[in-house]
Amino acid sequence: MHCARWSGTRGLLIGFALIGAVFRTAAVGLPAGQTLADAAFGDNAFVSVGTRGTIVSSINGGPWEPRTSGTANDLQAVAHGNGMFVAAGANGTLLSSSNGIDWVVRNTGGAWSKPDIAYGNGVFVVATKGAGAVWTMLVSTNAADWTAINLDAVGPQNSPMPFGSIAFGEGKFVAVGGQYGASMVVTSTNGLIWREQGVDLPRASSAMTGPITYGNGKFAMVVSNVTDDDDDGGYLDHVLLSEDGVFWQGTSFGAVDVPALLAADCAFVAATTYLTPNNIAYNRGSFWWTNISLPAAISVKALAYGNGKFFAFGSDIMEVVVPGASGFAAYPAIQEVTSGGYASFGADPPVCPEPPLTFQWRHNNVPIPGGTNLSLQVPFVTTNDAGAYTLVAMNSAGLSATSSVAMLFVTN
Repeated sequence: MHCARWSGTRGLLIGFALIGAVFRTAAVGLPAGQTLADAAFGDNAFVSVGTRGTIVSSINGGPWEPRTSGTANDLQAVAHGNGMFVAAGANGTLLSSSNGIDWVVRNTGGAWSKPDIAYGNGVFVVATKGAGAVWTMLVSTNAADWTAINLDAVGPQNSPMPFGSIAFGEGKFVAVGGQYGASMVVTSTNGLIWREQGVDLPRASSAMTGPITYGNGKFAMVVSNVTDDDDDGGYLDHVLLSEDGVFWQGTSFGAVDVPALLAADCAFVAATTYLTPNNIAYNRGSFWWTNISLPAAISVKALAYGNGKFFAFGSDIMEVVVPGASGFAAYPAIQEVTSGGYASFGADPPVCPEPPLTFQWRHNNVPIPGGTNLSLQVPFVTTNDAGAYTLVAMNSAGLSATSSVAMLFVTN
């Protein structure tokens, strides 16, 4: 891998190699001027939220369809946990849904701005910048009843510290925010009791602006650093990795703006802004990142992963192929069996995630009862058995990888 660098008046991208990828637009037909701001996956459903109360969802791999949100406020965050989706937005807006289709408005009164949501230890936490020098943490176990916790958030010269983002990993919530080289980090195991935490960053001038995410056994976070590559006093975003949320290591990543960060399927994926409106880069836990350019007309604000697929969200929805994210193959890739015959599939254990692992075979994205080994036998094949077979490997921490597709064709 070679380090490539581009420089310009307001743009800088460090440590990337350019490659190609496959993009497929979902063509949901968003109204003009509306943008999707965040997305989540759970219970075989993708949900994305955006401006003016926009919600779209795809259920069981079906088409993307608009849903009625019950609000005209901008929706800025969504998360899934314990069979529920929670969405949050401007003016104190809180929504919940058990299926990604039908939504209940829980609250529309509040002074917060740009919320973020995390789920862990049986608790939802909606974290946001409250009124004045305050971070507000809204906590719920059922997505219906919420408790507000206000934390003092004072920045340099007694100014309010901006809130950035929140994630759950390693048994705790980690909320970060910062600007101009100053940062604040608070952690909690239950969302109710918070403590400020020190961190070890590669550069003391970093501001932990977020986003922050957790997956593949590591935290990933965006920090903003002062850059000396031009004379305009600009800031450059970098992505750091950490196993515990305290000690952070730098990567080759550098860009002017990073609106989205995701950890899934043994890869870290970031949406960046540089020259073209946006592009996507990915990293497999090492120092180097690989860049994938997006079409100029697409503006990416969020990323989500589920059922073996990555999606980018913004002015449209696109499936993004991250090459060899998990390096996990099911075989044979193609087999043809006569009706009434016998088919078998197999796979070698993936390198990531770390063992011990449990396994689940899927047929056309539907779990196969009893298909919980590295091998799968399908006796007395019928035409109903034809289609795509994949194997999902998961460890006790909930980290998963999905194999390549193995196709079965059945002839009479």
